[in-house]
Amino acid sequence: MVPGKQSTQFNATSEIAASQQGADGLKVTTYSKNKHCYDVVSSADSFANIAYNRFDLSQVCRILLHKNPSFSGHKDALAAALCGWMLGSTERVARRRLIALSVGKTLARAERSSTKREAKRSGAKYDYPLTTNLPPAFFNELYYPIGGLRTLVKTPAYYGLFHELAIQRDRLYDTINLAATDHCHQLSIATHPDLDNLSIDRSCEAYLLVELNISGSLAPDVANLKAHYLNFFEQSIPFLYAASTIMISDKQSLLGAVATAKWAAILRPGILSELVGRTLFYAQNVYAKNDKAKERVIIARIISDALRDIEPIAFDPPERVKACSRIIEHIYTEAGYNACHDDKQKLFWNSPAFWSALNLPVPVYKGRPRSRIV
Repeated sequence: MVPGKQSTQFNATSEIAASQQGADGLKVTTYSKNKHCYDVVSSADSFANIAYNRFDLSQVCRILLHKNPSFSGHKDALAAALCGWMLGSTERVARRRLIALSVGKTLARAERSSTKREAKRSGAKYDYPLTTNLPPAFFNELYYPIGGLRTLVKTPAYYGLFHELAIQRDRLYDTINLAATDHCHQLSIATHPDLDNLSIDRSCEAYLLVELNISGSLAPDVANLKAHYLNFFEQSIPFLYAASTIMISDKQSLLGAVATAKWAAILRPGILSELVGRTLFYAQNVYAKNDKAKERVIIARIISDALRDIEPIAFDPPERVKACSRIIEHIYTEAGYNACHDDKQKLFWNSPAFWSALNLPVPVYKGRPRSRIV
């Protein structure tokens, strides 16, 4: 069989067999060629303009959540984009690299499948690349817009990305536990209306006391937490925290998978809907309540708009932090705050007055925190 004569190949322009515009602004277009069909689920803008060059949370999530499958590699690349955005919402390097790795994997799988198929049919071995059965949309929407082969060969392999993401994984440990601290505060305020309102600085100090009580280690100070942790992940914290509470196996959370460049975990049945439901709940009921941080209120509004057709899913904070709710509650009272601060308003973490009010011993400091990978 000569190249270009293989069956099941989309090697010519496909014809539009059907097109349907949905109320959600998405269009499903069915293309057909030689009795073979594929669908393209599209929004107002191209893949490159919603996922690669920039990131549009609303359009990406709507396509990912659409019940209709799209062409090979499309939703996989969008899942990679979402994960890259979660790990560095203010940067584009991680997002672009994950997308390129996704596109490369789709192409490699298709090429491997094509090679095996043709070898079975003819028994021949080919010394030249075979045309794959990937549809034109894959190349027109994904492969060429991101730069084609030139981009793929410059992208680190999976293990390279794994090591590159190590610093984010280290930061995520403290970031998600800070998010859990805020979550516990909002649960407590329902039964303790005398608690002060959410405050980023107060939550950072509360988390430091929580971590000290649990492990004997001190978390980074407030300035470091704000500058290198919360600010870096600020736009995606509701997603990251929600992902940390979803287990995809006995030993790994969804966040653990995302942080190790395993973006396909988001596409497992039921996982994405759970993620966006929990994200929306946290954004509306915790993130939006921090009215001292106007940027968070704006981000919560953006997430709510992007996920406007999603039903929020309530969930509890992780037991590790929830078990320390009394510490969080106490520092959010005037008496507790004063008890663990000196005259210069500096945190006095080993204050006997603070811990004795909770009937707890003063924690023993065991050393600096070691690297904690989610």
